[in-house]
This record gives sequence, structure tokens and C-alpha cells, in this order.
Amino acid sequence: MARWEVLTHSFIVKVVIIKGIMVTGVSFYLQAWVIEKKGAVFLAMSTSLSLIITMFSSRLLLGEIIHLGSVVGGTLLVGGLFSVLWGKSEEKKMADRMLLAGQAEKGCSDSEAVTIKSPPPVPL
Repeated sequence: MARWEVLTHSFIVKVVIIKGIMVTGVSFYLQAWVIEKKGAVFLAMSTSLSLIITMFSSRLLLGEIIHLGSVVGGTLLVGGLFSVLWGKSEEKKMADRMLLAGQAEKGCSDSEAVTIKSPPPVPL
């Protein structure tokens, strides 16, 4: 018990504040990176995965019991996640086909083809 007496209240508060700042900074950096690379939809969908990761981490690290409701809820979250991502990829494919069809109707050559760029990400 003598080892735990070294941890004073002020030390614990400092550690919690520093860790909170570090985790928040890393989290914001990763969120900005995902938005830049894939867009806001992918960021919103990845947030659902954090709940599932938390559930399994609490089981492995803390030994908590995972109930059937947690497993069913996690399965529904993953199913919803992948259905939205699948729909988003299908939407992009359809938009690309429509763009190519529109260029073919106009008789555009490859050198005259219009490229569509996504707007730059909005800073947080």
C-alpha cells in the first residue's frame, strides 16, 4: 500500500489533464486526416467503431462481462457502418459513370475531359 501513498491528489490531477490534452490532440489530428483523405461520412462512420473497440477493450483489459445486448448492438453498428460505406461507394461509382456518359454525349476527348475535385476540408 506504500506505493500508492506516493500518488498525491495534485499529481493525479496533473496526469489526468496531461493525458486528456494528449488524447484530444491525437484524436483531432486523426479526425482531420480522415476528413482530408475520405470525407466527413467516413469520419462519422468510424465513430461507431470506437464504441465496439471500447466494448472489447473493456473485456480484455478490465475483465468486464459482455452481454448479449452489447453483441447485438455492436453487430447492428457494424452492419449499418458497412451499408452506409457501401452506399457511398456505389453513389461515387454512379456519379463517375454519369460524368463519363455526359462527356461521351458532348464528344469530349480525353484531353478535354473535365476533372472534378472535392472541395478542401474545412479546418476544425
